Amino acid sequence: FTLISYSLELALVLGNIFGRLINPDFRQVLTLVRKEVLIPNIVNFWFQSARPFSFAAGQFLEYTLAHHKPDNRGIRRYFTIASSPTEKEILISTKFSEKSSSFKQKLRRLEEGGEIIASKIAGEFILPANREQKLAFIAGGIGITPFRSMVKYLLDAGQSRDIVLIYVARTESDFVFRDIFEEAQRKFGMRT
Repeated sequence: FTLISYSLELALVLGNIFGRLINPDFRQVLTLVRKEVLIPNIVNFWFQSARPFSFAAGQFLEYTLAHHKPDNRGIRRYFTIASSPTEKEILISTKFSEKSSSFKQKLRRLEEGGEIIASKIAGEFILPANREQKLAFIAGGIGITPFRSMVKYLLDAGQSRDIVLIYVARTESDFVFRDIFEEAQRKFGMRT
């Protein structure tokens, strides 16, 4: 048995190395392949991943978008992965206000071929493993994105779940992803 004397700094370095080994950071370069304006202030951004990665429907990523003169909100944002794990591309759907952050202004101007860095897959707001469990989805405005991911996944996987969707928006035109929710109504009786 040997005692080794070490400093606090060495302990922190060793702890960080150990933490990186058991839980390496997820970091991915995403390339914009297309933008879709759903309504004037809500836009879909479809990205291609440099390499495939796994996620559960409803999870989110942290996105880094470096830009000149970022405002006090910085260069990072969290967005739900609005696409399903069954889709080949990663979808970010977001709403823009008249006074959007510098991050969102840069995102809105991003051209096809532009890149964003994605990291830190997280979120436990996912479908329950028990397929018999009844579900109530409640969303307002662009907060519908995790449900778009989940319902698209269920449709693609051929799964039927007992779901009630309550979706509120300011105007009729603010209801996005109707096609997916209407398909779910037809295929497995999702109630909206």
